[in-house]
Formats: sequence, C-alpha cells, structure tokens
Amino acid sequence: MKRLSSIFKTTLSVLLIAGATGAASPTFAQSETLDDLLPAPQKGAKYRGLNATVRLFDSVLVYPLPDWSPTEASSNPLTASRFNRRQKGNIFSLEMVPKEEEFKKWRNLYGVVGLANFRGSTQQHANQIVDQFKTGCRPSNLSVRPGSGNNTKAVIVVACGSYAQKRDEGEIAAFVLFKNGKTAARIYREWRGKAFQAEVTSTWPVSEDEVRRVLRTMAASTLKGPN
Repeated sequence: MKRLSSIFKTTLSVLLIAGATGAASPTFAQSETLDDLLPAPQKGAKYRGLNATVRLFDSVLVYPLPDWSPTEASSNPLTASRFNRRQKGNIFSLEMVPKEEEFKKWRNLYGVVGLANFRGSTQQHANQIVDQFKTGCRPSNLSVRPGSGNNTKAVIVVACGSYAQKRDEGEIAAFVLFKNGKTAARIYREWRGKAFQAEVTSTWPVSEDEVRRVLRTMAASTLKGPN
C-alpha cells in the first residue's frame, strides 16, 4: 500500500493548525467480532516503554513509542527508528519503521494520524480505514475484526491476507481510534509478511497474543484538549 515519503527530522512534539472537514463512509461487513480484543489491564500493570506527545490541531495526543524502541529513560528513542512526517490540509501523519528497515520495504510500521474538523463517529473513522484496505487487498482474503469501543475510543484489526497487486505478501494492521470534539486521531501498528489466510490467525505474520499486547499499549494513549 502507498506510504508517505517525507523524512521527519525534528522533535516528536509537533504544533499544527486546523484544516478542512472529514467525511463519513459506508459501513463495512464484519467477519468476526472480538469482544475481548482489548481486555482491561491488570491492576498495577505498567507499560515498559517511553511516551511521546504530539499536538494535533486543537488536541494533544500522548502515545507510546513503537514496541521496538528502547525502554530505558536514558536512551534516545529517535535512534531506533526512521521517521516520515506529512501534513496535507486537515490530515497530519507521522510514520515510523525500525532503523534497519526502509519505508519502501518495511516489515514493521507504526504511525499516528490526526484529522481536523472530523464530524464523523469512530465507526465512520473505522469505515474509512477499511475502505482503504479494500482498494489494496484481495477482497477474498480480507478480514475485519472490530473490538469493543465507543465514540471517544475504539479498536479495529484488519487482516489483509494478500495484496491485490502483490499476492505473495500481506499484512496485519491494528488500530486504536480516538475522538476529542472535532479532532480525530488513530494510532496503528502494522506487520507485513508472506501471504496468509486472513481468517486463520495461526497463519498471520504476528501472533494474536502480540496483537492484543500492542493494542492494550496503544489504547492507554490519551487525546485531550491542551491544558
């Protein structure tokens, strides 16, 4: 699937100005519902990692750095990743891959997207994501697995067993969606590998347990108005 191209060479704290409007999409067919996709964290459990802060229009997103980043507070997380940053109108995006990978041939991808003046719901936000995968994946090998959520936070996993143009590869994409007023955001983690059966989790390029773990970490993020 098409990715961004500009290199991000500044700090992870970014100040942006609001843009145009977001549009709704038609609902998508659900292949399976995973109500326990995002179980409540155990009492006292803490994430071993570092957080970043980004200003998204009229809101502030606090989110964890990628799971491949160093966990020591004394480490510089910027040395572990390559960055792509882009803003066009009402859309801001920041993507990361491990330092040893390239954006053109990534196997691990992590990103943040902010949408200004988004008047749709988190369900409509999810619909837009699925529509993008429908254009890039083989329809017969595409599975959408939404988790529990509401209009301020929701979870969705998309299994693209094989691409339409490159049928020997596929990917798993895990998203956590946020809404604060008219600002929407999503955090996502994607794993790419050889083609697999979208409906059969044992064939995925990443284990279902790892997907759940990453989702729990990303869902601890917050999208709020600036203090």
